[in-house]
Amino acid sequence: MRGILAGLILLFCSQGFAQDKQYISYLAEINYTDSFTIGDLRVEFVELITDSRCPKLVTCIWAGEAKVRVAIYQGKTFLESKELVFPALGSVDLKTNSLFNSDDIRITAVALYPYPLRPDKIPFDQYSLEIKVN
Repeated sequence: MRGILAGLILLFCSQGFAQDKQYISYLAEINYTDSFTIGDLRVEFVELITDSRCPKLVTCIWAGEAKVRVAIYQGKTFLESKELVFPALGSVDLKTNSLFNSDDIRITAVALYPYPLRPDKIPFDQYSLEIKVN
């Protein structure tokens, strides 16, 4: 699943109808320094700030977390820069990791890959951000 071009739809999760509008929910992946575009919205994976998540093959005192920065644009207009947090325990705060909300669309960052196996540094170009669009 990782390594797919940014913006590629990976998985269609569900479809439904509300107020005569069709809503489709799906997951997409953004590689490090790439962007995802839907309509006139663009989310760019700008920076890996830190990754202190405890590797799977190591025993740690603190589970750690990873932080990334994304930039959000509407058309050519910069809207904001957001710092997202991904706890090692996997419970993402959906409010903190909300990227964009309107009546028509919600975009939320839900995961950061890869999860470290060993204490070795992961090369930046191997990171990807999973987002949910609905």
